[in-house]
Amino acid sequence: MLAGAAGGWGASSSWTLDHMASVVGDISVPVFKSPTPVFHPELKYSYDRMRVGVRFSDYVGMVKDGGAGDGYYYYLATTPFAEHYPELGKDVDFSYFLTNRKELHPNIWISMSGTVTPLHFDPFEFHNFHAVVRGRKRFVLYEPEASSFLAPYPSGERIQHFSQVDLDNPDLRRFPDFPKAQGLECLLEEGDLLFMPSWW
Repeated sequence: MLAGAAGGWGASSSWTLDHMASVVGDISVPVFKSPTPVFHPELKYSYDRMRVGVRFSDYVGMVKDGGAGDGYYYYLATTPFAEHYPELGKDVDFSYFLTNRKELHPNIWISMSGTVTPLHFDPFEFHNFHAVVRGRKRFVLYEPEASSFLAPYPSGERIQHFSQVDLDNPDLRRFPDFPKAQGLECLLEEGDLLFMPSWW
């Protein structure tokens, strides 16, 4: 973790929900919905009905209200933004780490407080940076060699890159090998940047 490494970005000073809503406006964005704040992969990846289009300005209102007003929680996740909203894209600066901007494919996540994505790795051969602009975000990281202890979904399934283990309440009867995995926990505050190698 690189504490404060993103603190000098334009995003750190200008990215409020209201500012972003003024830039994106009423454009429809894809968001996931879940009956709980935990966005289980079975819902996120198996049922198209769990992904809906919402006007961005309406989504900002949901975030401000804390979600679940209609019985669901919503999550704007893994959404490319720089090419669609260049006014926002210019506020993110990875030039210290990358000399070739073609290597950069920025996405954005915006959620209500308490939103959880279960343990997983990104199924691409890319290294990742994760910056927190507002709020805070908890990560628990495991090296790829620990994957056999993390009970991934069966090979061949669309969600095989997710673990079946609930990190906050692990069922050790179902997953007795889980304690063998040694996780690294970190809490990113505003302006912090986390480097995640591929497959972690």
